[in-house]
Amino acid sequence: MFLFVLALGVTFVSCSDDSNDDYTPLKPYDNRDEFVGTWDCKEFGEVVSIYGDKKETDLINVKKTVKVSKVGENQIKIGENIYTFDDETKVGFKREEIIDKIEEVGDKFITIKGVRKEDGFLGIDYISIEVEYEGTTTDAEDKKWIVTSKVTISLKNRR
Repeated sequence: MFLFVLALGVTFVSCSDDSNDDYTPLKPYDNRDEFVGTWDCKEFGEVVSIYGDKKETDLINVKKTVKVSKVGENQIKIGENIYTFDDETKVGFKREEIIDKIEEVGDKFITIKGVRKEDGFLGIDYISIEVEYEGTTTDAEDKKWIVTSKVTISLKNRR
């Protein structure tokens, strides 16, 4: 009797209709979906400026929220910055930017030249970005300062 019930069950399962007009293929998994949303952000580090014997250090300690979204096929946007992933695993990214600009400060202008490097990593509920900058700033009095900075940006998912 047991074999008859087992054979009957196999018949029902194996004879079921495989054609289903409602079939929708699964979309490929994109782990960037895990990061889309609003995140708590902490930026901390320092900026060191040197002119001759004069050295100034400004500490950075900022807390805010940022939006994270997907961009294109292999990129993620964090706040206003777009990052391209290193590989197909989509867990790390690097970005290097040459900076050469003039900014208006009050009624005077300063020149900023340098290289900004960013190295990021995405975890399950966090994103970490190390930012380094080396360059020069010519202030409104035409003094050329050597500027270096190292800042860590730490994002935690708000879920």
